[in-house]
This record gives sequence, C-alpha cells and structure tokens, in this order.
Amino acid sequence: MRIAIVDVAAESGGALSVLMDFLNYLHSIDDDKNEYYIFVSQSIEIENNKFHVVIKPEIKKSWFCRLKWELLEAKKDFTKYRIDTIISLQNTGFFFRGFRQIVYFHNVLLLESKKKYSLFNKEERKFALYTRLIAPYTIRSMKFANTIICQTNTVKNKLQVFLPKINKIVINPNVHIDDEYINTARFPIKGFIYPTSAVPFKKIEDILKCIKINKKWFLYNKLEVIITLTGNENEYSKRVYNFAKKLGIVSFIGYQSRSTIIEYYRNYSLINNSDIESFPLPFMEAALVGTPIVSSAHDYAIEILSNNEAAFLFKTGDMNEMFKCMKKAFDFRPSHTVDCHMIKDNTWKKVFDLL
Repeated sequence: MRIAIVDVAAESGGALSVLMDFLNYLHSIDDDKNEYYIFVSQSIEIENNKFHVVIKPEIKKSWFCRLKWELLEAKKDFTKYRIDTIISLQNTGFFFRGFRQIVYFHNVLLLESKKKYSLFNKEERKFALYTRLIAPYTIRSMKFANTIICQTNTVKNKLQVFLPKINKIVINPNVHIDDEYINTARFPIKGFIYPTSAVPFKKIEDILKCIKINKKWFLYNKLEVIITLTGNENEYSKRVYNFAKKLGIVSFIGYQSRSTIIEYYRNYSLINNSDIESFPLPFMEAALVGTPIVSSAHDYAIEILSNNEAAFLFKTGDMNEMFKCMKKAFDFRPSHTVDCHMIKDNTWKKVFDLL
C-alpha cells in the first residue's frame, strides 16, 4: 500500500517533532508491505528505503500558496504517486474523495468560538483571524476524512459538535523521558515553572497577580517562579514581563529544551494556566519525574490529571484557589512512586494499526 504522510506546515518546534516522532516509529518497525511518501515543505533527515520525501518549498511562501496546493495541486500529486491512504498530521483534510483520509488533529484553538478574540485587540488579532478564517476551513476539510485522531476525549467531544458523522478515535501522544529522571523529584520544591509561549490564552498574568497578592508567602519560603519567555517575543510578553519585574520573584529564562525543563521538574512544581490545550506533554513529563502539578481545572486537565495524587486543580481565574493549590504543592510529599506504564508503549502503533 502507498501511504502519503502530509505535514507541509511542519518547520520547527512541536509540529516538526510530531512528524519526526511518527517517522522514527515507522523506521523502527518491520514493515515490508507499505511505501511512504512524506510531503513536506523543507528537507528532513530520515534514511529508509521505504520513505520517499516529496518537498514542496513553494508552500512556505504564504498561506495562499499552501491553499493553492491543498485545493488545486495535492490531488494531482497523490494520483501521480498512486497513493491509497493519506495521513494528514497538520489538522486538515483535503477537499476531495478517492483516497482514504486519516487526520491527526491537535490544534484546539481551531475549535474556539470566533467571539473569543477581537480583531481590534493587537494581542488577540492573530487568534481572531484563526478562529474566523482558518477554523471554518479546517472543520470543512475534515468532513472528507474517514477517521480523525484526537489526543483526548475532551477534544473528541468538541469535534463531535462540528463533525458528528465522522469516525473519531482517541490516541494519546508519546511521552519521551529518560529513565534517569523518573521518580527523582526533590522536596520541598524550590518554586514553580511554567513552560509556556507568548500567547494571551496562556494567562500568565493571572499567575503574576496571585504572586503579587501572596508575595510575603513566596518570600518567606524563598520560592521562585520561572517563566520560559524572554519578555521580548511580542507585546503580550513585554506586558507580563514588565508586570513580573516589579515582583522580584519571577525569572524569565527564555525558551528551553525539553530535557532542560525536565531537569527543572526535579526541584520545581509545574504550573499551568492555559485556556487552550490538546494534550500538554509537560503534564506527563512532570508526573513521571514525580513533581507536583498546579493547573487551572479545564476539561483537558481534569481528564489527564484525575488520577494523579500530586495534581492540584483550581477554578480558572480564582486567585484564592490558585494560591491554595500552590501551598498544597509546596507541602506535598509523595505516598508512592510513579507508575511509568504510560511510556512503555509507543502510541504511534495505534496509528499504524489503522492502516
């Protein structure tokens, strides 16, 4: 069978890691029945006789170029290479029939209400365009899919509202962490770390407000709060950086590798206040290290953390509850070691089994 793996949007960061993680799994297994055609916009390093990399550099030029390829040219390419099944790792399907389509959906921003973000707010304008233009396109494209893969039941339930007739299955993403880090958290913690990006829905300012209200407690216990931004990424990060600078407790350390963040979990509790997530890998990484997790009680957090004794959830926007959870994290001591079954199986096998 000839299978197209499409991720022309993957250039760096999480999107590229999803693609490479899947390809590395396919590389590791004994599979002589399938040939894979990987459609990307830049070269990737993967050596395997069953992999054929099809580079489409023009797609990177603009959204118009990407749409042109998806709507007018992709079908010709798939026909040229005699593709049987398409696996799209970039959230969207293709507006045509004749091929089996599997869509891996992981961008929950595309399911948000268009009323949530304002075109007139500079910090929100990008997300307003996403929800008004890209989201409807994405949802319509998935109507052509045979199967949609979701990372959580929370996402599956949201998609059900828009696409009730399409088959949807839940497959959690892989968690990669070296054995040397498992169950190595130290107590009491030295503070809290928020691995985040500079976008308003991460709600960094709420954490800073909580710190400001309870500053004496943080100072008394010599606790530090670490944010993985520089403060120069955009207007939002500049605003929260200037707020944090006055507190004297918060450190902005910029982007850090996943291995560096995992090292921090040995001494720092994970804190999360994001309104929008599909499946936050820091939840699982922090849980495996054994450090406490403080998070706003969104549906995705409740689903993933419900059985974790070291997870403390607070009502979104409630500074008092957030502070109580931070105190619980500081006082926490584990009653048992972490069960690391979650990293034993490669979840890409479930995707492969769909083929």
